[in-house]
Amino acid sequence: MGIFTVIVCPQMTRKVSGVDCLKIKVATKLYERVPWQSSLDVTYISKRQRAKIKEDYLAAVPFKIASIGIDLTNEIQLLLDEVLVAITRFDAIQQEKKYSFPALLLRSESAASSQIENLTSSVRNIALAELNVEASHNAKLILGNVKAMREAIKSDSDIDKDVIKEIHKNLIEPSGEDFGGHFRDEQV
Repeated sequence: MGIFTVIVCPQMTRKVSGVDCLKIKVATKLYERVPWQSSLDVTYISKRQRAKIKEDYLAAVPFKIASIGIDLTNEIQLLLDEVLVAITRFDAIQQEKKYSFPALLLRSESAASSQIENLTSSVRNIALAELNVEASHNAKLILGNVKAMREAIKSDSDIDKDVIKEIHKNLIEPSGEDFGGHFRDEQV
């Protein structure tokens, strides 16, 4: 069991001061011992590799922060109000433009995410993947990224479990895997 201090800062600065930030103490277990259960057929694993398999392992325990109450100081609330006004002004300016700002963000984010994952594909192959024509595996994965971003943009509701599952489904489905749209129910 350990005690951690989570620091929440409304300003994007490297300097952290007690006045500008909110400190929350969180008590948590770092790890728990879990029995190892593999779905692999050990017949195809060498004796040396089998000897390395332990009976249990230490699994990380995520922080339980959903029920933590946060009391914002007046100074922090004023800063958050300023951010809200700036975002509202930005949205109003973008509505007057003739181009779709979300569409530009969609393309650039999808391309950046794909590059981080070392995925490359031609625009033609991604278009073919979108038309359900035979396309490369990378094109299908990039298409999943684009579909997930579209789903996130079109969602008008608050972020909840169903929205997250739908975005995840759109991300994973083009890869041919069947776990898209489902929460993980086992350790990685």
